[in-house]
Amino acid sequence: MNGRILFSFQIGTDEWNEMVEASKFNDPPFASTLSGHIGLQDCGDWVAFRNIMIRKPDSR
Repeated sequence: MNGRILFSFQIGTDEWNEMVEASKFNDPPFASTLSGHIGLQDCGDWVAFRNIMIRKPDSR
């Protein structure tokens, strides 16, 4: 957020798979591929999204 990394996870690792399995996103498998659609969630409340920009992350 604003140039700061808040969270960092590697998709597909054992740690990641355990977290997904223990979450409410385990069926269908969440983030089981490295490319695809972006999911925005609302948790049942009213929400609006505006000016969303998605950039490919820098390789570091």
